[in-house]
Amino acid sequence: MELLLNGEVADLSDFEDNELAQAVLISLFSWRKSADDDGVAAPGRMGWWGDSYAQVEGDRIGSRLWLLQREKLTESALRKAEAYAEEALQWLIDDAIVGSVEVMAERGETERLDLSVTLYKPDDTQALSARFQDVWSDLT
Repeated sequence: MELLLNGEVADLSDFEDNELAQAVLISLFSWRKSADDDGVAAPGRMGWWGDSYAQVEGDRIGSRLWLLQREKLTESALRKAEAYAEEALQWLIDDAIVGSVEVMAERGETERLDLSVTLYKPDDTQALSARFQDVWSDLT
């Protein structure tokens, strides 16, 4: 996966110095436990065991992007990727770390899913822009 952070080519070390970027990376690419209606039976529901003991009921870490490994790269899969990413990043809004989140999933080359995330401060100025290119190859 190729990474861009605030418009610049980045690697994982660039995320080490940016706590907001780290939060996005962990939120998107840690595997959240599947929902009851995702069609995944136990014990294959994945997720972090600590979510079973969340201090806030229903609080979860990570995203369900991993569920896309069962699908073909279609328009429906792109919309699911956006929804899963928005769900994973919602805590940043709920905890008033950012004012809003914008997510866009695009089909790049033949079998390539690119995921763009822009976080905005409460005053609508941009706090962070991250682009994850070729996410599909990491999921499948």
